[in-house]
Amino acid sequence: MNELKEVEVLKTNSNIYASFSLSGNEFVLDINSVQEVVNYPNSLFSMPLAPNYLDGIFNLRGM
Repeated sequence: MNELKEVEVLKTNSNIYASFSLSGNEFVLDINSVQEVVNYPNSLFSMPLAPNYLDGIFNLRGM
């Protein structure tokens, strides 16, 4: 399962970056490219006919 472990915000001289690990790889994005950080949900709902690399979907806004 691909699971987002943790998001860390890094500040350099003039830029702020968000870093996160996913499937053993570390990624870094400029903070201006990040809209919001969402924690891994408690439950996922499977989708019919979805590829096996897709774990499922979750309800983000309660709708």
